[in-house]
Amino acid sequence: MDEAVNNLVGTFGLAVGDAVNAAVAEVAGHAGAMAAGVSYLYQEPDCGIEDLRAPLGLSQPAAVRLVNQLVEAGLARRADDERDARRVCVRLTERGRALARRILAARREAVDRMLGPLSERDQRLLTDLVSTMLAGVTADRADAERLCRLCDVPACGACPVEAAVPDDAA
Repeated sequence: MDEAVNNLVGTFGLAVGDAVNAAVAEVAGHAGAMAAGVSYLYQEPDCGIEDLRAPLGLSQPAAVRLVNQLVEAGLARRADDERDARRVCVRLTERGRALARRILAARREAVDRMLGPLSERDQRLLTDLVSTMLAGVTADRADAERLCRLCDVPACGACPVEAAVPDDAA
């Protein structure tokens, strides 16, 4: 691997991550698990604590603490799962959904600023390259959910990360 390419891609990854984290923290008052949790619950309504835990890389106790924080902040509520009485679902409140929309918008604007210097042609080329790279690091459904935890899922149409999940890894 060319060391200059390695440095440039690593630096770009950090710059994008820093820009997204700063933008999310500005609108949400925090970045990290709380913002990712709100965003994930917006994309995957009615998920259980275990469903939320894995994509965010949290232990089970940490996921319970996160849900407690979201409930205490008025961003989410617990509800019985209508299909499985043993399971509790976590649902965003209207306040939580509004915050999720602001988080997704802030993320989109931060990335747009990073892509601003590129022509449309270069953006299409970058899309192809990044899609290939993401497919290369997606081994299973858990990888896909972790990678896309802050995504605006409908924006992709055909998600290259989802497409990379092997049929036998669901």
